[in-house]
Amino acid sequence: MPRKKLVPLYGVELVALFDYKTKKPIGYFQAVASAGLERSVEMTTMTGANAPGALDAEPGLPENSFSATLRELPDFLLETVEGAQKTVGEAEAGGYVDNALTDTKGTSLSSKITAVAVKSTSKSNLPFGEIIFTATGENKIKVQVLGALANGINGFAAEDCTVIEELTLSGGTVDLEDLGITLTLAADATLVEGDVALVNARPVNNGYSELTVGTSKGIKYFGALIVWPKASDGSIKFCKIHKIAAGGVPISAGERAYSEISISGTPLVDMCQNGEVYKFCRLHPAEGC
Repeated sequence: MPRKKLVPLYGVELVALFDYKTKKPIGYFQAVASAGLERSVEMTTMTGANAPGALDAEPGLPENSFSATLRELPDFLLETVEGAQKTVGEAEAGGYVDNALTDTKGTSLSSKITAVAVKSTSKSNLPFGEIIFTATGENKIKVQVLGALANGINGFAAEDCTVIEELTLSGGTVDLEDLGITLTLAADATLVEGDVALVNARPVNNGYSELTVGTSKGIKYFGALIVWPKASDGSIKFCKIHKIAAGGVPISAGERAYSEISISGTPLVDMCQNGEVYKFCRLHPAEGC
């Protein structure tokens, strides 16, 4: 087959991860800033006497490394590389809030606030995260939010994430319009100053997921595929790295910029692939030089 004069690699179409044993695809990244496979061999040289340079050389152990810089963080990345445990929830057309408090210090708050519910007329104000209640007196509480407010940081009244500095509780019900919830109160219960409790809340959504990453679960293994865009001459290229050992996913946030997540790993010799490390494939266009 005639060879084209130039065989350039231009751009990046996608990077995909797959199960290194079954070859089943796990998922692909489309917002890829860069991806690559690095291979180097450090030479062991022999010198002697006054020779101006090496007299002989033999190859040492090759070093392989894979890296990718991404501008997206799909769930499967944390599941594959971090071993994250995933919980998926259905759509919540009316929003969500825990119907009972979880005490984190003392128990007086859950005795006083016996139920929590979404206030339908102000459900658009529900935050995404945890609503924290702190007893500041026998019948007074402070309300904070550890999460994202519906109106952004302008909804905080103080730098400690306070939304309501002081709220007096008696009996019956009380509406917290700014948070989209209603509290049901026990009239005969009193609070112990310093007690803390919380509820989880979510605004109206079309579904949600939670990924929990705990202690290291050791090295994870997967394969990776780098695909270059179809060139203007019709040629297509991809590189299939059979088995990569990796662990850990850094997460970042930047000022008015898309976050970049850089992952890295060590490509291994795959004995199930005749000792291969990777395979580079090229589809030649119909015409030749």
